[in-house]
Amino acid sequence: MNPNQSNWRSADDVDVRSLRPLHGSGSIDRRGATATDGPEQYESLRDLLGVLKKYRWTILIVALSTVALAILVCLVITPKYESTAIVEVNQDSSSGAGGGPSDSGNQSDDVKTEVETDTAILQDYTLALNVIHDLHLMEHPPFSKVHIASERGLPLDRAPKTRTKVLKLFAKSLKVESVPDTRLIQVTFRNQDPVIAASVVNTLSRSFIEDYLQRRARSTNDVSFWIGKELDSLKKQVEDSEKALADYEHKTGLVGVDIVSSGQGGDGLAVQSHSVVLDRLNILNQELTTAEANRISSEAVYRLVQSQNPEVVLGLGTMSISSGGSVISQGGLDLLRSLRAQEIPLKTAYADLVTKFGDDNPRLIQLQNQIKTVDAEIQAEVKKIGDRARNDYLYAKENEDAVRGQLKQQQEAANNLTDATVQLQVLAQEAISNRKLYEGLFSQLHQANVTAGIHATRLAIVDEGQVAGTPAIPNYFLTIPISLAVGIFLGVVFAFARENMDESVFLPEDVESAVNLPVMAHLPLFANGKTLLPVSPGQSVLISSPDLRLSEAFRSLRTAILLSRPVLDCKTLLLTSPLAADGKTTISYNLAIAFAQQGNRVLLIDGDMRNANLHRYFGVPNLRGLSEALASPSKSIEDQLVSHPLMENLLLLPAGSKPKLPAELFSSSAFDQLLAEARASFDWVLIDSPPFLPFTDAAIISAKVDAVLPVLRSGVTSRAMLTSTTKMLHRMRAPVIGFVLNGVKDNISPHYGYGYQGKQEDYELSQA
Repeated sequence: MNPNQSNWRSADDVDVRSLRPLHGSGSIDRRGATATDGPEQYESLRDLLGVLKKYRWTILIVALSTVALAILVCLVITPKYESTAIVEVNQDSSSGAGGGPSDSGNQSDDVKTEVETDTAILQDYTLALNVIHDLHLMEHPPFSKVHIASERGLPLDRAPKTRTKVLKLFAKSLKVESVPDTRLIQVTFRNQDPVIAASVVNTLSRSFIEDYLQRRARSTNDVSFWIGKELDSLKKQVEDSEKALADYEHKTGLVGVDIVSSGQGGDGLAVQSHSVVLDRLNILNQELTTAEANRISSEAVYRLVQSQNPEVVLGLGTMSISSGGSVISQGGLDLLRSLRAQEIPLKTAYADLVTKFGDDNPRLIQLQNQIKTVDAEIQAEVKKIGDRARNDYLYAKENEDAVRGQLKQQQEAANNLTDATVQLQVLAQEAISNRKLYEGLFSQLHQANVTAGIHATRLAIVDEGQVAGTPAIPNYFLTIPISLAVGIFLGVVFAFARENMDESVFLPEDVESAVNLPVMAHLPLFANGKTLLPVSPGQSVLISSPDLRLSEAFRSLRTAILLSRPVLDCKTLLLTSPLAADGKTTISYNLAIAFAQQGNRVLLIDGDMRNANLHRYFGVPNLRGLSEALASPSKSIEDQLVSHPLMENLLLLPAGSKPKLPAELFSSSAFDQLLAEARASFDWVLIDSPPFLPFTDAAIISAKVDAVLPVLRSGVTSRAMLTSTTKMLHRMRAPVIGFVLNGVKDNISPHYGYGYQGKQEDYELSQA
């Protein structure tokens, strides 16, 4: 350590980690904290309002400039008038002919589709060209200015380039939109002439309705023409199909083609044939059934009778068999039953006599002969019945075969009749279908002819466009408030952008949070941004106006330095700044006066040999001084000192003539000897040095003094400068005790004022 230094706290005591980074992973906010581990930049509404208050004039200027620009634009642009016509779109009656409940859900969609379709048609180029032609818009601005030179004088249908530009200009001025949840369409047009604007919307609306009627009439005529051609062709088909049906009926003898309801909302075709063939077939079917039954019953009787058993034959009398009446007649059965009745007593008597008298009894012989006679008669009767049963069976079989043969022939005839009936039904169906189609087309043709004669339309002009009295563009009542709001918004955005981009330090906490070193004092700024530090020879606010807040600020700085001394023999103090114009020379002069007002013997050394200024405060020329003293170290510095005009205990060592290499003089032992001599002769030695960052003079001196007090300029010194200065002082092991923040504005830090804030006459007193 240099022997001229004392035990003041040096920059070595400041941990280099306390220097907050300005760039890199975390950006430093207004309070100096990084964005990653510190508090938010705007912690409260008060911080936001502080930024707005700080840049209130900027915001006001931006807002007023925006309003002025908007007004200027309104004055420059050509006024445009606006007119609006309203067209109502009703639902087409033909589209809602159903009228059923199922159609109600689709009506709203149909109306919406119609409105959208009509909105698109209103913006069609064909209608636009018709309006331009009808109103002669090419003779009026702005359409008269879009002529292509090569197409001048040609009609629009032969000037494609001009037509394209005119249509684009027309579409740009036209606005067609549907009113939500209604069947209304607004047609709006803007033009320099209010009469033209109203004429365009009214003509466009009427042209749209006329075009719709024409398109509808053309469509109806086209449908009528097509239906007429189809009717001519269909009429011949109906005639041919009906003639073919009639011829076929005459050929086949089939009649009775009837149209009956199908039960599903339509008509069906039923062919009812009354031919004798079918009637005969039904009769033969019934006869065949009867013949088969007779044959089966006759055959059954015949098979039973062949057994020659009288009991079996008599048993046939109790059976319910169809036919057989001629075989087993009631008379035949009665005779056989009578014979059987005679035979039974005879056999009974014969059996009794055989038991009593034996076989040789004449009575037995007589009974035996009687029994044989009865048996013979029974057999004869059974044979007769069998012959009759055989004849009946053969007759029934022949009858069945005959009926079956006739039925087969009749079935062939019926099959032929069925084929003819199917063909008849096909011809009848074709004839009826052709007639129904003909009648339907004829009805549509009649309806189309009726519709073509009706001129009613589903479109109507509800409100025609009126001639406007005031222009729609520019709209001052709307433009000025909007421009003012936009200007205020842009001003606020600019204010916060400027605040975030501004890396300058403004308040003491900005410095302390960035480098973790105290601010010994902050000097206020008065009178329109200029510090009240008179530069007239021998003057100072500490002498002329000791009650000013600025004077109190210097006394507070003096007190802070005194309280920061670790030992009493600390005397040499270097005042420097990162760049020029930070106020270090003025502060050095007034701080020296503050120490001298305490009765201390103070030496003020002008170490800024590159740009000396302290001699002006003393009102002396800068002829001889520090440079001469360092060039002749054997001589005493007393001969080079200049006393203050009003304070004998304050002396100045001017910078003297400008040397070629000032830094080399501060590095010499002559400067060390000069500081030692000054420490021995004075209570305080204050050195004003060149700026720290551009020159090395202050860095060299900082290693040889007891304390270093850098001066920062509020709103001028950036955080990068502050950090660079602190790091360089740290590397030089300079004894930095703190910083002085110069030029702090009252509106930024009103709570940092000195003295009583109620006195507003400070500036007036300083000017007196």
